Amino acid sequence: MPQLPDAVFQRRLSAEFDGMQKAGFRFSADPSKISYEVELKAKALQRIGSSISVRNNHKFRISLKRSYPYAGGFDVVWLTPIFHPNINDKDGKVCIHILTDWAASQTLAGLVKGIEHMLTHPNVKSPLNVDAGEYFYFHPELIDNKFDNLEKTSKPKIVLQK
Repeated sequence: MPQLPDAVFQRRLSAEFDGMQKAGFRFSADPSKISYEVELKAKALQRIGSSISVRNNHKFRISLKRSYPYAGGFDVVWLTPIFHPNINDKDGKVCIHILTDWAASQTLAGLVKGIEHMLTHPNVKSPLNVDAGEYFYFHPELIDNKFDNLEKTSKPKIVLQK
């Protein structure tokens, strides 16, 4: 994997931190500015046991690797309960096009904006969480972030294949 020279890498980390602050995101970062915990406020679903309900507060971690800002130079993991087609409910890994189509000229603030958009506009055509993908498929109003008619507690439709 390619890497920036140490001095350039440190300047990039400082610039990313400054960009996150200027964008107004709620976040905390470790002193080395390599690990960020970001908080978002948006309506999305969570599943606890067999119950599905709306959740308004979310948290995820961005961990930068030494190969940052090049493709594959970071990981994104969801930390709060979530039921979403593009987030693995077992390990919290996030899958969106901005991660796979990453370019070194993109920024962490841009990544967070992309994750915020993904949260409220899931991609059900290529789900990482198949159960959530099916649930959203059978409830297309949720794709547009319309949770008004969602019962407080509902159960996902289970399809058994023979």
